[in-house]
Amino acid sequence: MPDLTPEEEKALEDSLCQEGLREPLIIWKGKDILVDGHNRLRLCKKHNIKIKTRPISFENKDAVKLWILENQAGRRNMTSFQRIESTLKLKDAIAAEAKKNQQAGGGAVRQKVGKPGNEAKRTNKILGDKVGVSHEIIRKAEAILEKYHNGQIDEKVIDTLRAGKKKISSVYNMHCKNKEPKQQTTKDVEKRSSGIIRLLKMQVARSFQKTEDCTSLYDKIIEWANARKSGLEE
Repeated sequence: MPDLTPEEEKALEDSLCQEGLREPLIIWKGKDILVDGHNRLRLCKKHNIKIKTRPISFENKDAVKLWILENQAGRRNMTSFQRIESTLKLKDAIAAEAKKNQQAGGGAVRQKVGKPGNEAKRTNKILGDKVGVSHEIIRKAEAILEKYHNGQIDEKVIDTLRAGKKKISSVYNMHCKNKEPKQQTTKDVEKRSSGIIRLLKMQVARSFQKTEDCTSLYDKIIEWANARKSGLEE
């Protein structure tokens, strides 16, 4: 989760000083690890406010992170990009959880995300549902963050997205669109090859039309082919 803004921290501190700790801090049961309430704990210690805790059982560390994401994202005043950035950190864990739910009979997941073979689109759809945006916005935000982590996009640009001052699509169009390598399909290759062959045929046909002695040209072609075969192309 992103750090509290100065305004958010001030509001939390005032609330704790006036009303005390209303909700208990969440502890990972059996491990005594603080899961939720780091800012409240720090401020409670600062003002000597009584602390109370509630233990919750978790299967593993990924389960803890997913719990934090779902609880904090709904509670904090975060922009869409901040929610996406936090959610993408758990992309693998969320994808694994979705797959586990499907294997356990989660047919609803399959219906919501479309064709089961499209793994990337399916995962982005699940991430988008958690954040409240489309799978396409998730894809664009991920492309932006990848370029940022590779040093290709300045942090100032990312800060404007985090602050909600720029739209994800606008930044994507400026820094990522048409810069991603296009995946060529077999159909694309065949289409391109067919075009080249048609062009060559036209060139050969024009050559024959301009040549008075076609037999002589045929002989030259055969001579060239034999030389090529013998490794004497020139």
